[in-house]
Amino acid sequence: MGIINLTAEEQNALSRLDAAELRKRIDQALNDEQANPLNGLSLSACGPYVAQEYSYFQRDLSAYRQAKSGRKREETGDRVRRSGYRLSHAVDQMQHRMETEAAEGQFFHVDDQVMQPLSFSDRLRFVVHYRWRTTTDDAWVGGSIEFTHTVRPRPAYGVPPKRKPSAAKLREQEQNDRYDAWKSLSDGACQHVRDYLRAGKDPAAIPTSFAIKTDGQGYLNNFSTRFWSEEP
Repeated sequence: MGIINLTAEEQNALSRLDAAELRKRIDQALNDEQANPLNGLSLSACGPYVAQEYSYFQRDLSAYRQAKSGRKREETGDRVRRSGYRLSHAVDQMQHRMETEAAEGQFFHVDDQVMQPLSFSDRLRFVVHYRWRTTTDDAWVGGSIEFTHTVRPRPAYGVPPKRKPSAAKLREQEQNDRYDAWKSLSDGACQHVRDYLRAGKDPAAIPTSFAIKTDGQGYLNNFSTRFWSEEP
């Protein structure tokens, strides 16, 4: 699953699921104390959210099956029933998201597969591509916005290491830190472009470039990649 778009595999798996049938099979799995009734539903292919809830349900079902005492059976039984509900709810949520994406996809699409550089410098940059149209009869209009940011190293706190890290180790840590910043910023940028288009704002007003904003202390936050002003 991309940061904002479901993959084709996830959409296919979700579209094949019937919510009522899934609840029925969850109930059967609880009665059987086995997850076999859920086999073949491709729940693990429905995205990380559903896959995680499915894993939790299997774990709790195993604990319920292995419980011996009445108290333990009651405790694990309550837990696995809650897990079954969360699994069903996760599928409902993801199917709703798929429907929302399909409806919005008739009028706009944001490419969340942002190209990652081979290495990172102090100057981070990436481009988010998108397309839009006013009606389904219109031709698609493509656009892109380049985000830029100069990394500001955070001051080091705590006890200094007993041994000075090697140059290679420092370089590795630097690249890891910059990757984390790049990933957070590119994810946030995709979400903000999506939110802008979802709100019905003018796509033609999206700037071609944007210098990522920092807070009063010069650090990044959740609004750093919001390229428009909330002021009227």
